[in-house]
Amino acid sequence: MRSNKGQALIEFILILPLFLMIVIATIDIANIIYKKYSLEAKLDYVVDLYKNESELKLNNYLKEENITLSLNKKNAYTEVILIDNTKVQAPIIKKIIGNNYKIEVKRTIYEKQ
Repeated sequence: MRSNKGQALIEFILILPLFLMIVIATIDIANIIYKKYSLEAKLDYVVDLYKNESELKLNNYLKEENITLSLNKKNAYTEVILIDNTKVQAPIIKKIIGNNYKIEVKRTIYEKQ
């Protein structure tokens, strides 16, 4: 009768790399989702600064947070867009979306003319 003690170890060694890739990919996706929600909160503050015409505070805040602001004006509406990038670590996700993932959040505000 043969012993099966080594079989579990071999199965574990075969499954471990796949399991680690799934864990790292999950962490990357969670990081992207967290940064998107964080950027949404920053967008609220940026819109307040923009509405109050605090251009100096706005520029300092953007520089401090290392985020990019884009404004698209159409008639009485202004679309405020914040853009940030995050690095991707998981090899599987890198092949799908690249080394950096661009996170973008938008808000349209009405400005009286």
